[in-house]
Amino acid sequence: MNFVTGEFALKPGHTYRLSANFRADTPTKGSLNPQAYVPNTFFWAKGTGFTAEPTWKRVVTTFRFPAKGDTDWHEGMEKNVRIRIDVSQAIGTIWVDDVELKEAVAMTEWEAWQALGLDKHSVIADPLFVNPAGGDYRLKPNSPAFKLGFKPIPVDKIGPYKDDLRATWPIKQAIGAREQMKLDWTKK
Repeated sequence: MNFVTGEFALKPGHTYRLSANFRADTPTKGSLNPQAYVPNTFFWAKGTGFTAEPTWKRVVTTFRFPAKGDTDWHEGMEKNVRIRIDVSQAIGTIWVDDVELKEAVAMTEWEAWQALGLDKHSVIADPLFVNPAGGDYRLKPNSPAFKLGFKPIPVDKIGPYKDDLRATWPIKQAIGAREQMKLDWTKK
């Protein structure tokens, strides 16, 4: 059994959120689908399955309506959209309430991550290193890291430095295996 609304238009290439409340006297499987259809011409549908139970349940599906150039796009489909609810059980009662279709703003993966409450105070930006190609990873004064409260790392104090506790100064690098390594791949 299915229920279908009248036709309406959607904007190609836009993202939408379709939702509805469902309840049934016995567990009932169904699906909530936006569809565009012209007999013998094209059929397009996106949606989600659900199981309606004795307590109300909100079912939500988000979809991007095809635009020209998409593989599932067809000329004129934006004018032939319907909402279709399919129910796979022939007996019993199902209630549907508060069906809603709204245009949604599609988020980037980063925006969706932050919408979950993660990395809320993080920023994706060029850190503006002084000269990364030359190995100078100090930050330029206008680096976005400073707006986050970042304190500069004292790179001039990292590594070996002259100190009375040091056994030798200046440090003389010992020749190690890496400098003396000569590989002959012809020998076994």
